[in-house]
Amino acid sequence: MGGAPLNAALIAHALGPTFGLGAAMVSRVGRDELGDRLLETLRQRDFETRWIQRDDSAPTGRVLVEMADGEPHYEILENVAWDRLAWNEELAKLAPTVAGITFGTLAQRSEASGETIRQFLESATAAVRMFDVNLRQSFYSPDVLRRSCELADAVKLNGDELQVVAEQLEFGGANEPTSELVERFRQAFELRAVVLTHGSRGTELVTADGRYTAPVPRFPAEEGADPVGAGDACGAACLLGLVLDWPPQRIVTTANRTGAYIASRRGATPRIDAQAVMELLTAGD
Repeated sequence: MGGAPLNAALIAHALGPTFGLGAAMVSRVGRDELGDRLLETLRQRDFETRWIQRDDSAPTGRVLVEMADGEPHYEILENVAWDRLAWNEELAKLAPTVAGITFGTLAQRSEASGETIRQFLESATAAVRMFDVNLRQSFYSPDVLRRSCELADAVKLNGDELQVVAEQLEFGGANEPTSELVERFRQAFELRAVVLTHGSRGTELVTADGRYTAPVPRFPAEEGADPVGAGDACGAACLLGLVLDWPPQRIVTTANRTGAYIASRRGATPRIDAQAVMELLTAGD
């Protein structure tokens, strides 16, 4: 079970209730065994699934992973259920009620799901909309990138993705300092914030008021710990902070702590107990 938006939603689902907020996923799975297992797993975590559609003919999405020379190589299968995400009355009712949304490029690779996501974003007039660039394979285009940036209040990306976006949207050169490129990007799309991730070095938050960083703590690692999903956790914490209008320094501190905690666990979506939630959230006060 995974995918950047679901990873982020499950972290938000753990952190949000402290502030009276819940989390849910808008997606589509097949009417098959994998779809059944995914929905049951989410229900066991008391995670809202009513906006996850079922598809009678397309299978639940999968990613094939092959190891070569010690490095993973991914094949994201096409023509799967989430490529057919459909706009309907339930989504039309949901969109105006949400406080924050995270969305990416991959789910917009098909015309059907891309149009549904755009309709949802345009209808979510009260939401902080975070575009997680998250480039995968060749599943993006200048049109998707531009439209997504135009619909976003905040954008999350890493340094490599920033260079690709700058090239695709023609707002910067390959040899420009990252600091100048980020600021030109922020101004070009009138963004409230840019979340720039630096892997193990943590997250940087760029707003009109300046650039904010924070130390990256180390948590005791459990057996089999991996960094998968740490960036998604940082994004979830940033979105929560933007929704709650926290000071930028608190946002980036909480984001770094949340990402580091997930990196100390096994998998991208570990269960987070109440004590750990309070430790992550109060550290930014």
